[in-house]
Amino acid sequence: SNGQFELDEGCRYSLFEPSGAATCLAGSWMVVIGGSNTVLMAIRLANMLAPEAIQPVRDGATMGGFTVIDVIIESGSKVYGVARKLEGCSALRQDAACKAAIANLVAMAPAPAGGATRITLFSAQFWDHALTAMETTEASGHSWLSTEMAFLVQVSAWDIYCAGMKVSWCPRKELNDASLSMQDALAQFKADMDPVLAKLEDVCAPGQPAGQLGCVVGTTTFQNPAPSRIPIYAAYNDAIREAIAPKASDTLRLVDFWVMGQAMPDENILGHGSPALNLWNWQV
Repeated sequence: SNGQFELDEGCRYSLFEPSGAATCLAGSWMVVIGGSNTVLMAIRLANMLAPEAIQPVRDGATMGGFTVIDVIIESGSKVYGVARKLEGCSALRQDAACKAAIANLVAMAPAPAGGATRITLFSAQFWDHALTAMETTEASGHSWLSTEMAFLVQVSAWDIYCAGMKVSWCPRKELNDASLSMQDALAQFKADMDPVLAKLEDVCAPGQPAGQLGCVVGTTTFQNPAPSRIPIYAAYNDAIREAIAPKASDTLRLVDFWVMGQAMPDENILGHGSPALNLWNWQV
């Protein structure tokens, strides 16, 4: 009623149709940073604003298929788009050449015009990748830094797989080393997360570029794991909750995707949120 979705529990939030979302985001720059579930969220947002703005096969919008995807949408159509898998950029820690290539790609976007909405998606399996994304937006955003900005950052799944589950395919062998304890792995996770949260605290403060639309740091998307793996997810999600708690504000918020996803556990496909779940995440 009244454009609101009202729940039995008494909480409520605005329900945005595509036209309403487009109006809300007109003239803004949305920066989305994270792994595969974050990629799916970016696809849902972009395609809600402009059909086929981001396509997984065409644009390589899958984990390992891209480094940066950058689109500009105006009046329901994509007016600019670039999707690149940059040579020398991998799941390992990024060197100067990789960072420079990312910066050059982001700087290619045309200046903001009218009510255009820009969505920039950075592939970030680990927190140091997220830091590169934050530094890049600041250094290469140019005139887009004067628009209203918003950030969504969700990083944890690869640390969970690598250091928590010790999967053999982990690209960072120092994390799936059997000698690395959970305590030490979490300490490294927190150390890599802290500089990203510090940058978010600055750029998302009132009066700063993202001080109006705000910023979100997310826990892991609920993956309906085997009971034996739940303590691993809990440890990393608790680390995120604890780190953001002293910095949280009206414009820098934690969204607990792990808890939200438990409300619809069947909307999960091989560890990834369905389109319905991702649209709900955006509504909240």
